[in-house]
Amino acid sequence: MAGSVGQSNLGRLLGTDVPRKVALFAGSLSYRGHQEREMGFRHVLGEEFPNLSIVELREMLDDRERAYTEASSILDQHPDLAGIYNIGAGNQGIAGALRQRGREHSTLFVGHELTDGAKRLLLDGTMNAVIDQNPRVEAREALSLLTHAIRGLHYEGHPPRLHLVLKENIPEV
Repeated sequence: MAGSVGQSNLGRLLGTDVPRKVALFAGSLSYRGHQEREMGFRHVLGEEFPNLSIVELREMLDDRERAYTEASSILDQHPDLAGIYNIGAGNQGIAGALRQRGREHSTLFVGHELTDGAKRLLLDGTMNAVIDQNPRVEAREALSLLTHAIRGLHYEGHPPRLHLVLKENIPEV
C-alpha cells in the first residue's frame, strides 16, 4: 500500500502530460516490506501514469553514504530525471546528492518515515512528501500481538494508517 501511495503522489506531482523519468531506491530488495512497496509503486505506475518510466532501481542497504553514491550516479547519468521515490532509509544521502547538483528544487523527492532529518528536508524543500507509518503505533501493535500470542489469546490487529506528510502539515509532535 505504501508504494501505491508513493507512486500516486509522485505521479500527481509530476503530471501526466509528458514522458518523465523516475528513479527508485530500496533499502534491501530481500526485505518483504520493500518488495511490497516496489510492487505497489510499479502497479500504480503502469495503471495511472504510463508517461512515467523507472530508469533505475538501486539498492542502498539503508546506508546514507551508499544512498549518496547511488543517487549521485543516477543524477549524473540522467540529467533529465524528474523524480525519486525512496522506499527505505537514506533520505539524507539522496538529499546531499540533489543539493550538490543544484537539483533539490527541480527533482521531486518522495520518501518514507518522518524523522527529524526528513522534517528538515521537507521544510527546506528538498523533499516534497514523506509517507509515515507512525512507528509508535507499529511498536504498540507488535507488542500487543506478541503478548496476546504468548497468552494464547486472539488479537485482531489494527495496522497503522499511512500518513502523507507535506511541508504544510508536518505534525508538531
